[in-house]
Amino acid sequence: MRRRDMTGVLAGLITVLFVTAPAAHAEAPAPPEHIEAYDVALRVRPDGDMHVTETIKYDFGSASGRHGIVRRISTRRQVSGAYDRVISIRGVRARTDPPGGDGLAVGKDGDEEVLKIGDQDATVTGAKTYVIDYDVPRVLLPGTRQDELYWNAIGTGWNVPISRATLTVSAPVPIAAATCYRGHEDSTTPCPLQRHGTTMTATGGPLRARDGITVRLRIPHRAGVISPELVRRPDPFGPTAAAGIAVLLAAALAGGMAWLFAPRPMRERPADPASPPEGIAPGLAGLLGAGGTLSAAQLNAVLLDLAVRGHLRFEEAGRHEIRIVGGDGTGDELAPYESAAVQAVVGRDGRPITATGMRSGGRRSWAHVAELLRDEATERGWYRWRLRTQRLAVIWLIGGTAAAGAALLVVAGLFGAIAGVPTAGLGWGGLAFLLASVAVAFLGGRPALTAAGRRKTAEVGAYADALARWPGRREDADLDTLSHVFPYAVALERTNGFAGLWATAIVRTGGVPSWYAAAETSRETGRRIRALAGLVADPRPAARVRRRNSWLFGTGGPAGVEIGYGQAAGLEGAGGGFSGSGGGAVGGGDGGGGGGSW
Repeated sequence: MRRRDMTGVLAGLITVLFVTAPAAHAEAPAPPEHIEAYDVALRVRPDGDMHVTETIKYDFGSASGRHGIVRRISTRRQVSGAYDRVISIRGVRARTDPPGGDGLAVGKDGDEEVLKIGDQDATVTGAKTYVIDYDVPRVLLPGTRQDELYWNAIGTGWNVPISRATLTVSAPVPIAAATCYRGHEDSTTPCPLQRHGTTMTATGGPLRARDGITVRLRIPHRAGVISPELVRRPDPFGPTAAAGIAVLLAAALAGGMAWLFAPRPMRERPADPASPPEGIAPGLAGLLGAGGTLSAAQLNAVLLDLAVRGHLRFEEAGRHEIRIVGGDGTGDELAPYESAAVQAVVGRDGRPITATGMRSGGRRSWAHVAELLRDEATERGWYRWRLRTQRLAVIWLIGGTAAAGAALLVVAGLFGAIAGVPTAGLGWGGLAFLLASVAVAFLGGRPALTAAGRRKTAEVGAYADALARWPGRREDADLDTLSHVFPYAVALERTNGFAGLWATAIVRTGGVPSWYAAAETSRETGRRIRALAGLVADPRPAARVRRRNSWLFGTGGPAGVEIGYGQAAGLEGAGGGFSGSGGGAVGGGDGGGGGGSW
């Protein structure tokens, strides 16, 4: 009974092994795309030309929909700061094993010769061998006693790994010295090599994607070897058409900015200090006079103007405190920024706020009031765009112009050509664009005024000059005149002498302005009214006090606050820096390139 059971168990195990093993084998994943073997044969001719045969066993592995391979061969390398060495690829032929799908298309992509092998109408799977033959004229670098071959047998541009690689070099005379490097670009890891008379063989692998093999050898000099073709690298600052076009574009950009933003002088009209500019409220006058910069001066002027018009009232609460309360108003319609200012001071509950509370931060941020004030100027047709939009556009234009200039300088300095187009002269374009970015920053620091905006700015400027001369001449100004002029003086920062004007008028009339309630009337009351010019000294805790800089970067006026948002291989002769064991690196020679499937 036990023997019969053991026989059944064995039969079951055998069945499982023979039935499931093929299924497991069938489900094994296909290997990734790679090169199984890459064999390169270099045959140097007596005249210095060379014939190259590359045998590539390409395994498409799990890749699907492939038609063949692409081989890219580099034809240019820098040999000094001023010269490049250029090689040519001639007589290209290709065949496949097994035969079929060996169509060949030869093209050019910048400094690379592109060989496309395969059939657009057929796909290929598994492993297929491609044999590529081509000639390279003038491949040897002649010297006094020895000629040198420096060749990237397998370039670092392959995007698939290589399991095994071999290299064979045959020369017309015995090889005097040879070395071979393998690995990533600039690697100096040696490959195993053997040298026998006129032949050298080397092996490498496995190689990762972007790894390569470079050989460097010398043979005795032979007469008739022609020097390699050298071409002068394009001068980044050469007088070329590209340079002229780039400079003209940068000049056009700077000229356009100048036309949009540069101030145009206008004839100033004579101004009577007692008659403020018609149709321009104090806050708007301060905005125009400061070139679009908003500081605490304009916000103080808005509050004072609202008080004069009856929408706010200042009341003394003791000798050292002033309260701000809401008023009945005069029936005039408030602009959006004025309504926001009233709300920022008295709030929805109408409770008074003190001057000390205003200076320590107030109840609300004034950023919204500032933006509405800018928007009001734009809606009146004084600015071409909303200042927020213009500011962002100018900042992006500065960054884009500077980036374009830096990119042109880099391209002109590092690349002789891109997609076959020479980069000579683009250095001038880069400098021109960098200068244009400076011009954009300088000119864009002021808002773009319309013709109406320029006229209003001229009127405000003339009035500001008249205000600066007024206090010394108008000792007889009455309280009503001072009440209408004072907010403009605050907005335009022309308040010197106004404390005396207020004191004289108060003493002479024996009263105070209707919008100001004094605990007791004296010459000291004039000084307190003058102090209202600094009411909103620092309305936000996070605001930074700084001197006026530029509207573009949102800085405020003097003692104001920020209201805004908030591979080189040198030419060497005989005996130059190379022995049988050093003097080079992967990717330092001619040829190379890389490839992949398509």
